[in-house]
Amino acid sequence: MSNQNRTKVTGIHNAIVSIGAVEGGINNKVTNVNSDSNSITNTEKPSATEHASLILAKGVSKEVVEKLVVIHHRYLEQLYLQEAELGLNCPPHIKLEIEDREEAIRLLQKSTG
Repeated sequence: MSNQNRTKVTGIHNAIVSIGAVEGGINNKVTNVNSDSNSITNTEKPSATEHASLILAKGVSKEVVEKLVVIHHRYLEQLYLQEAELGLNCPPHIKLEIEDREEAIRLLQKSTG
């Protein structure tokens, strides 16, 4: 793969990873493409709360934070539906994801005042 193509792939991949890191869920693996070589590694992706903390540490704009809150709310809606549909059979990862998303929203909203 040429350096130019590798740079394009890495840029696209990083954008997907950023979105995927917010996504959470059962599959907590992220594939990282090393732009200096052809190596590909798998690492744990951060939880929604960890991702929110990382985003805030970068000092992103209020608009970005507000968009992230909206994204978390959208995921929460779906998680609440799953939890309601599954009732007592709701798997622990769904309940934990709900808690994590709620905490991420609190953290993000606290930062915007």
